[in-house]
Amino acid sequence: MTLKPPADLKASFAYADQVMAQASKSFYQAFSLLPKDRFLAVTALYAFNRYVDDVVDEDLGANQPADIVGHLEDLADNLDRLETDQAVAPVFADLAWWPAFAWTVRTYGIEISALKAQIKGQLLDMADFKVTSLADLVYYSQHVAGSVGLMMLPILVAEGQDARDPDLRAACQDLGVGMQFTNILRDVGEDYRDRGRIYLPRDLMAQYGVDAAMISQLSQEEGADLAVPPAFAALWEDLAGHADHYYQGIFNHLPAFHPRARLPLAASALIYHGIQDAVRANGYNCLTQRNYTSKLDRLRLIKKAQTKLKGLSS
Repeated sequence: MTLKPPADLKASFAYADQVMAQASKSFYQAFSLLPKDRFLAVTALYAFNRYVDDVVDEDLGANQPADIVGHLEDLADNLDRLETDQAVAPVFADLAWWPAFAWTVRTYGIEISALKAQIKGQLLDMADFKVTSLADLVYYSQHVAGSVGLMMLPILVAEGQDARDPDLRAACQDLGVGMQFTNILRDVGEDYRDRGRIYLPRDLMAQYGVDAAMISQLSQEEGADLAVPPAFAALWEDLAGHADHYYQGIFNHLPAFHPRARLPLAASALIYHGIQDAVRANGYNCLTQRNYTSKLDRLRLIKKAQTKLKGLSS
């Protein structure tokens, strides 16, 4: 079944397409393998998530935090109106990507709760949410990243597959959580330098003898030549083990997705997970250096994804 957007939304979808193409080339290329109607829906959701993220990251310097919080809370309130076909406030309805987004939410039955969870995740960051335990980190990650998996599910699911299936929903949310864990394991130094944030669970830090002073010292440019302490590497590996767990479920549910969504999903999961191996190869220096999967590694992991998909029914 094709859910072709009406012609009068062409400009709005074109804008959403441009947002995604400019902000995330790899994500754009991967999901362009989808049928056109589903790909357009993905771009609309991407534009929403990009907007929420930018409201916090870009507007914080020009506006008072209370104003940004109020704006995001207003956005959450207006999302409810999409379910009841009530008029949305012009400040949102007039956004270039909004008509495409609204059509996508209504047509595909995107969970409003998932959209709101993304907003709440950004508000947690603004409130300087303290990650004192692994449970706190999972809670935070479910909002900022697991929510993306849940909102994407109705677009990526195969014909006849129930997007409300609890196990399938859990696998999609968990993939987002795993990717967020990888983000944190990759960006320890950057998060501290740029925002003064430490997302590593404080109880795990204490268990391994790692404290904020150590993170601060190792994250500065003058600490670039310092060897990463074994205690930090052990802490990192502990958290990486938890990340590994959250990546597993999606591979058990690949047959539930549209045939043309399976490779983008599997390859994206493997490539993102592969960032952790890049950190290991760099001596656990996620403090002053940026780690990423090389082009050769990405090609290898795409081939691995293709191998995993062999034998799946179409």
